This record gives sequence, C-alpha cells and structure tokens, in this order.
Amino acid sequence: MNFQQKYIKYKQKYNILKNNINNQIAGDLFESLFDKLINYCLLFNKKNDDNYLFGNSKFNRYLHIKGGSSIKYHLKNLNKPEHHNITSDLDIFLVCDTKDYNSDTYSSYLDEFFTGLQILFQDYTLKLETFNNLNIISFNDIIIIDITIFDYNIPYINDDIETSIFYFAIEKMGFDNEKSYFDSLNLLDDIDTDLNLLEKKTFTPLLLEKFACIKGIKLQQYYINLFPTWNFQFNYYKNKIKNIKKHPSRFSKNEINHTHKLFKIYFKQNSYEYKQKIINKFNKYSLKYCILSKLT
Repeated sequence: MNFQQKYIKYKQKYNILKNNINNQIAGDLFESLFDKLINYCLLFNKKNDDNYLFGNSKFNRYLHIKGGSSIKYHLKNLNKPEHHNITSDLDIFLVCDTKDYNSDTYSSYLDEFFTGLQILFQDYTLKLETFNNLNIISFNDIIIIDITIFDYNIPYINDDIETSIFYFAIEKMGFDNEKSYFDSLNLLDDIDTDLNLLEKKTFTPLLLEKFACIKGIKLQQYYINLFPTWNFQFNYYKNKIKNIKKHPSRFSKNEINHTHKLFKIYFKQNSYEYKQKIINKFNKYSLKYCILSKLT
C-alpha cells in the first residue's frame, strides 16, 4: 500500500471523526464500553453457544483482537494501571472459512456480529460502514471498532512485507504468514469450557504486540524522517504547476498530467492531519513498547 492509499484510508476515518467531539471524550466512551465489548467478543467466539444472541452457531468464524485493546485486556488481567487510556478503539480480525458457503458468507458473519451489538447497546446509535476491506462500527458517530476480514478462501493482501506491522510480528513469532498464524488458533479446542484457550483464540499475545510495537516505531520514524522530503516535493510541484500555467506550451500533456498527479500526492502527505497522525502513532507505539518491555 503506497502513501496515497494510506492517506485515503486514513482520510476516510478522519472525515468521519473531524466533526465529532474530541479524542478525550471518544477515549472516555471507549473506556466505559470496553468490558462489555470484550465479554461480547468472548461470547461470540464460543463454538456451541446457545445464548439468545447467536443461537447454536455452527459457522466457522471467530474474532481475533489485536493492538491496543488486546494489550489493554492483558494488562487489566494483570492488574496493571497502565491499561487506562492505552487505546480508544477495538481492532479485530474476523476470521472465517466460507468454502462451504457462497462468497458473501463473511458478510453474514459481519451482520451477525453487528446485530448482536445493536441488541446489547440499545442506548447508542450504531452504524456499520465499509471502506475496502476495513469495516468500521461507530457508537453515536464515534468510531469504536475496526474489523478486517480474513477469509481462508479469499487471498489476504497485507500492505507489503516491509510495512505490514502484523506480518512482521507473526514472522517474529515463528509463523510463515497470516494463514499459518490463524491455523494455529484453529487448533485450539474446548474453548467453551477452558477460559485460557478461549482467551488465546480471542487475543493476540503480549509478545506479538511487543514485536508489533518495534516495527511500528521503526516505520513511523521512517515516515517522520521523510517530512522534509515531502515538504520539498510539495513546494517543487506547486511551483512547477505555476510555471505550467504561465507557459503551457513548454510542457507535454503527459508531463502536465504527471505533475498534477504528484502534486496531489505530496499535498496530502504534507498536510497537517496526515503528519500529526504519524507522530501520534509513533508516540503510541513508544508508550506501548515501554509498558510491554517490562512484561515480556
């Protein structure tokens, strides 16, 4: 995924958030929802569940929570105060196997999860939106849950080996790829009666998250080091466009189109909100790494 695609993905989320209340209030809302959300996810993952939400589900699907929410869950279980405000959203893989069903079955799994949320959180207005493979669930217009689909029958495309934080982390854990990682989770049985096994299937381990932080810090620092280059390129193409307007006959149509395309890319990369997002990510990864280094 190139910078342009990363920006578009971020901008989609940013546009939803920009007219909402500030991040502190969003964080407070997530803190108040966290325990109930986690219990719901654990319930969703039980294979022979006969509760009122899902009935006796035979579908081969489960949730795998990663990132800050996984860290938060582990820290709370260890009675570590650092879990407070470590994240403000829930990042989830919805892992499924649709080989015995039609290609849209994973959408029914997503709808199943969302419908259950609506039943449990009737005091909130919930909304499900999909951008590419990222599914966003908001509570009262505040993004709370991000869901990425991993379907065994649809090739999963990570950003690339160099930039995929999750890929880096699972490789450090000894797995060849995402599929082999999830295969190991599929082997976990008796999750209905063994809470430890249910937790292993539902949450990434702390060591994996430590590796993710190492990669995240390195990646965000790489982007921060590019800030001067982005600014230089932005000004270069801005001035070139001015020159094109003054002397259009000196430039070919292809060069003009290419110049406008690059200007749009560097205009977005050089924007305050895009750079601030990178700085915030660097700070969050650094904080989480400091916490995890004491535990792993």
